[in-house]
Amino acid sequence: MFVNDQVNREGLFGILNYKNGKRNMVYIDNYFPVRNQKPVFAKANGKELWVMILEKAWAKLHGSYHRVLHGQSYEVYRDMLGAPAFYYKVNTGDTWETLMAAESKKYIISATAKMDLYNVSY
Repeated sequence: MFVNDQVNREGLFGILNYKNGKRNMVYIDNYFPVRNQKPVFAKANGKELWVMILEKAWAKLHGSYHRVLHGQSYEVYRDMLGAPAFYYKVNTGDTWETLMAAESKKYIISATAKMDLYNVSY
């Protein structure tokens, strides 16, 4: 996804991604939204930047952070990897079976918990 694997002293990044099935390039800088000197959205483990870079590229692909605020992980996989992605709503009783079926097929698996974003302060 990253066009260049070397340190970019200018703070610019080119990220390959997909929109509506078409491959394209998004260019972003290394300025990220912060509040109280901490990232507002994605946070990396330690001093890593790749999480915030990919999140910013996905936001730019869709026009703004606001437009991806309610995004689901399967949408990110689809847009960033160009692979088919599916959303399964599982019931409490069949969750484990659904996960094991996906695991046996070597699928990328993620889970999302629904939260009320209208009551979150920005």
